[in-house]
This record gives sequence, C-alpha cells and structure tokens, in this order.
Amino acid sequence: MDLLVLGAAGRTGRHAVDSALAAGHAVTAYVRRPEAIDLRHERLTVVRGDVLDAGAVAGAMAGRDAVVSALGVKGRGPTTVFSAGMANVLAAMAAHGVRRVVAISTVGLDPEVEAPLLQRLVANLIVARVLRNLYQDQARMEEVLAGSDTDWTVVRAPLLTDRPASGNYRVAVGGRLRRPERIGRADLAAYLVSCLDQPDTYRTKVMISY
Repeated sequence: MDLLVLGAAGRTGRHAVDSALAAGHAVTAYVRRPEAIDLRHERLTVVRGDVLDAGAVAGAMAGRDAVVSALGVKGRGPTTVFSAGMANVLAAMAAHGVRRVVAISTVGLDPEVEAPLLQRLVANLIVARVLRNLYQDQARMEEVLAGSDTDWTVVRAPLLTDRPASGNYRVAVGGRLRRPERIGRADLAAYLVSCLDQPDTYRTKVMISY
C-alpha cells in the first residue's frame, strides 16, 4: 500500500512510519516540521502540512491507498486537531477515492471499561482536570469517523509507554478488554499498520493493551 501517515513526527507516528516501511509499504509522512524526520528511505516521502489545512491535506492524499492517523497535541487547552483535522482527511479521501483509515483514540472514552476502583478514580480526576479538552475532541473525531462512508477503524489505547516492541499484546475488536492499563508506542504503531488489511476491523472500535 501507499500510506499517508498523519502525525508522523510524533512519538507514536515515528514508530508507525518504521512499521509501515518494514512491512513493505510506501509512506508519505505528513508533518508540520519536515526537519523533525531524520529518517531516509527510498519508500519514504516527507510532506510539510497542517491537518487543519484542507487544501494541503487534499494535496497529500493524491495517490494514497490508506491513512494512518497518529495525531497528537502538546497543549491541554481546547483543540479541534482531531475532529476538524479528521473532517479534512475524510473530505480528501472522498475526493481521491481512498476508503481505508485507521486512527488512534483513547480507552478513556469508554465509561464501562473494567479497571480497579482506585485506578478509575485517579483516571477520572486526571480527565476532569488535565485531559478533558483532548478527550472531548477525540470523542468528536470518533463521531466524525462513524458518520463517514469509509472503512474506518478507531484504535482505543490506554497509557502509552516507550517500552520496546514485543508483539505480545491483547486486542478486542468491537469490544473491550479487561483492565487495559498500558501499551508501548512501538506495539501500538505496529498494530495500526497490521490491521489495515483486516476487514473484521472495518467500521468498528478496537481496544488494545498489554
């Protein structure tokens, strides 16, 4: 496949680029700062752009087969990067006949996920005080994807770590895992790429964790 990777300069996005190249895909890394990508590869193209720039997204989409979104934000204030950005991505996909998109979201959007009581209380406090704006926009992104005519997959991840890739993790397609606590960015990225050609993940949410 020829993949467009959003957020390719981020801590998970870089792993997604590596995983895609290792799997034999061609990769267009869509980043605001191309200089942040120091990797050189014959199947890697780095394109400068902002996901909130609809025209730039449309230009980068031409010729692609699928999209992997590893978008993230650094601040804690209100954001539309996930929702408005994905709306631009979906419009570009429609214009260029691209159907497949995989996007990272968060386990925190599932109010019924099983976790120890203390962990749930701490998580709720963190969401209320720190991650509220992030989670609100990720929820809007999920709604935008669910309302689209694409083969989308939302991958809900718990706490992200820098643990080296192990290939040993759990996934629940269309359901939830028991006590999802953490996942390494490298393993998360590897799953994003590996599920691209798995029809059972189309138009559903997947939960991932160790």
